[in-house]
Amino acid sequence: MRMVFAFLILAGFCLAKTAGESGLAFLKLERDGFGFFENPASLVDKGRSAGFMYSMPLNEVSGLKQGLANVSYPLKNGVIGGEIIYFGYGEMDEYDNSGTRTGRSWSAYDLCAKLSYAREMFGLKLGGALKAISSKIDTAKGSAFALDFGAIANLCPGLEVGGSLKNLGTKIKYDHDKFSLPLSFNISSSYNIPLLAKIKGELTIPNDSDPYISLGIEKEFVKVLNLRLGYSTRKTSGSGISAGFGVKHLAYSFDYLFKPYGNLGDSHIVSMGVKF
Repeated sequence: MRMVFAFLILAGFCLAKTAGESGLAFLKLERDGFGFFENPASLVDKGRSAGFMYSMPLNEVSGLKQGLANVSYPLKNGVIGGEIIYFGYGEMDEYDNSGTRTGRSWSAYDLCAKLSYAREMFGLKLGGALKAISSKIDTAKGSAFALDFGAIANLCPGLEVGGSLKNLGTKIKYDHDKFSLPLSFNISSSYNIPLLAKIKGELTIPNDSDPYISLGIEKEFVKVLNLRLGYSTRKTSGSGISAGFGVKHLAYSFDYLFKPYGNLGDSHIVSMGVKF
């Protein structure tokens, strides 16, 4: 039996500024406040910044909510970042073995606290992160620890190639049952076509499903507005298409994502960030 830790999977494609696991329309992995969820090496390009994200992942599934907050700070050698991710599943009715409601309800949530560090070495951007994970299902609680690793290389002006390994860690235990975390390996590339657009492609190889490809394109207008479109071959409900936009002014930014999931409803994600 395999447990699905939605917050470690959905978070990767709910962040409103990444083109991560679901082919989202947000390509700004290397400099935005949420990129180091996908690849900790992207933390190298951060200054002092903070961000907040809120999403309703599937609006036809009652009670699902996700929030994320992070901060980054440059050191003498490298950059350090902290991140907290929360995923709530809402309240659900309890049923007995015969399918009859018992009259009580139960709830579940996942929580992840993450500490990241990155620096430039040997002509590469290198990063790592330690994650402490806590989960609760009704009265059962579990915890685990995991590591992320990432690297990014500038091959030529405008072209970057990166790779990351995520969720390498211990099993999480509920009472007497242990479950593995969703380990995945990602290879991505982005290219900035001068005066036209930025494009990104990514191959994700998870340990619990088939590999899939994510593609995205972003166009900037007058250095204030960014329009984004993405597509993923990942086998989920819906078309695999997502779209969104970003607005930035001085040190502030706002981003929005829309992604349909067929009968499961639509996902709406908003994020705000500031550099200080």
